[in-house]
Amino acid sequence: MKRSSRLGNPAFVSARHQRKWYSQEAFAEAYERVAREEGVGISISPRQVRRWESARPPWPHPDARRVLTAMFGLPLETLGFRAPYDLDSVERAALAPSGARATTREEEDEWRNLLDDIPERLGQLIRLEMNAISLRSYETLMIPGLLQSPTYALSAIQMRNPTIQSSAAYERVRIRMQRSERLMRSGRPASFIVSEAAFYQPIGGLAVLADQMGHLLTLVSEHPQVSVQVLPLDAAYVVPSPCLLLEVSPGRTVAWLEQLTGSVLVESPDDVMSFRAVFERLSTTALPCVATLERIDERRRELCTAVEVAAHRVGVLPPTQTTTTASRSRPWAPPSE
Repeated sequence: MKRSSRLGNPAFVSARHQRKWYSQEAFAEAYERVAREEGVGISISPRQVRRWESARPPWPHPDARRVLTAMFGLPLETLGFRAPYDLDSVERAALAPSGARATTREEEDEWRNLLDDIPERLGQLIRLEMNAISLRSYETLMIPGLLQSPTYALSAIQMRNPTIQSSAAYERVRIRMQRSERLMRSGRPASFIVSEAAFYQPIGGLAVLADQMGHLLTLVSEHPQVSVQVLPLDAAYVVPSPCLLLEVSPGRTVAWLEQLTGSVLVESPDDVMSFRAVFERLSTTALPCVATLERIDERRRELCTAVEVAAHRVGVLPPTQTTTTASRSRPWAPPSE
C-alpha cells in the first residue's frame, strides 16, 4: 500500500522500504540483529518504529543512533530526525516567556515520546514530577536542576560525566529545560531550599554562575508559586545530602534521593515523616524568601564584577554584553504590589 508523503516521516519510511524492510515488525527484527552485531544489547518494538516515523520523531539515544547508522549508512538528519539542540537554541527556548500557554496535543505526544526514550531512573523521576501536587527540594552544592539555566545545566552535566558526547549532553539539557518549563507553566507550588555553598561553587566558571543567579531571580519574579530560600553558610542546622519531597496525591508524599550511581524512592510513611520534619527545620533555619533574593542579587553583582576584573586583567572584553551591563544595574528589588 502506498503511503502518503505528506504525513509522518516519509524519509525514514522510504529508506526502510528501499532496504526491503516493508513492515515495522520486520524493521524491529532487523534492528535487533544489527544491535547484536554492534555489541549493543537493546531491542525495539514496532511502537518505537512508529514514533520514529511520526511527524516529529524523537532524537534517538546514543546506542540507538549507533545501530541506525549501521543499518542505513546515512546521517540521522537524512532520515528525518531533528539534529540535537545547540546551546543557543536551548537557551532561547528556556528564556522565552512561558505564561499560561496551554499544552498542545503535539507537545503532549512529544513529551510521551521523550519519556519512552530516556533511562528508566530519569523517567520515573519525571513521572513523579508530572503527577505531583507540590514539591519541595533541598540542594547542597548545586542549584536544583529545575531552577538551572541552560548554560549552568550543560556545565553541570559535563562536570558529572566528563566523557559524555556533546550531542547527548545537549539532549539532556533540553530534557531538563522542558521539565523546568512544564513545572513553571503548571502553577503548582514548588519550594526550594539551597545551601549558600552552591552560590560559590563556580560550575562552568564565574560568568556561567553569574548568569545562573540572574536566571534564579527571573524565575522567582515571574512565577509566584515558586519560592527559593538560601541556607546561609553559618546556619546552625545543616543536612549533608540533597533530597526531594513530592506530594503525589492528597495525604501521600514520597521522597526521592539522588545518589552517584543510582537513586532511591522512599515511600514508607514513617520515613517520609522524618524527611518532612527535616524540611520544616530547614525552612525555619533558612533566610526568608525576600532576604534570599537580596542575597542572590548581591552574589550576582559580585560575580559580574569579578568577571569584568578578570577580563580587564587579560586585556579582553567581558564575555557578554549582558554580564557587563548586569554589574552596573541597580540591585534587585521586590516587585511592587
